Amino acid sequence: MALENKERDLDVAIDQLRHLLALIDDLPCSVRILHWGTRLPTEPGPAFTIVTDRGGRETLFVNSLSPNDFLPVRDSHRISDAARLFTEMCDHCFDQARSRARITSAIRRCQELLAPARR
Repeated sequence: MALENKERDLDVAIDQLRHLLALIDDLPCSVRILHWGTRLPTEPGPAFTIVTDRGGRETLFVNSLSPNDFLPVRDSHRISDAARLFTEMCDHCFDQARSRARITSAIRRCQELLAPARR
C-alpha cells in the first residue's frame, strides 16, 4: 500500500497498517519502506520475486499483465539485473525502525483525516 496514496479507504488503510505493525517483529523478513518519491538509478518495472531452491538454483518470478500471475524466469542475466535492482531499492529504503515510525505516523494521519467526518 502506498502510504502517500490519497485515493484510498482510510478505515481499510488503518486496519492494514495496524496489522502490518502488529506483525512487523514476527515476520521472517524485514519490512522497509521505499519512499514514493524516491528516484532510483534503475526504473523498477514490474513486481518481482527471486527465490532460491534447496539446490541453490535461483528463479525470478516477474509479474505478468494479468493480476496475481507471476511468470518464472531462469535467465541468469535477468536474475542478476533483478537482484541489482533489489539492492538499489534497499539502499534507498528507510531502515526497519524508521519504517515502523513511518507506519505509525501514517496511522495517525489517516485517523486525523477521518476525525472531522466522525464528529
